[in-house]
Amino acid sequence: MSIRISILAASALAMGCTTLPAYQLDGRSNLINGDGHVVGYRLTTHDAHGAEAVAQTVLYLPRNNEQGELVGYEERIAGGSILRDFNGKVVGERWVDMRSRGSNPRNKGLAVVFLQ
Repeated sequence: MSIRISILAASALAMGCTTLPAYQLDGRSNLINGDGHVVGYRLTTHDAHGAEAVAQTVLYLPRNNEQGELVGYEERIAGGSILRDFNGKVVGERWVDMRSRGSNPRNKGLAVVFLQ
């Protein structure tokens, strides 16, 4: 019985050491422009002791079609971007393919759009 308790205590200690939450997520609020489109978000976090608040603001880039009409927004991430509609919902992704940069240096990468 005591062996089981000590194994459980050791595993609980090991699990507690593997979590590294330096900041705890408090809230994400959408940024909305005058047209009612979600154009970014503000992420507010607090440090582990709750003493210091950190706010990060991310703005989306507008996406236009060939006619110049606004069709959505793009959130830049490492290796590509996430395509969003006017309500901030994810509708697709764009990934940068570095292999084609040698033959086409102005290549923006492959865009995959999910239609719902």
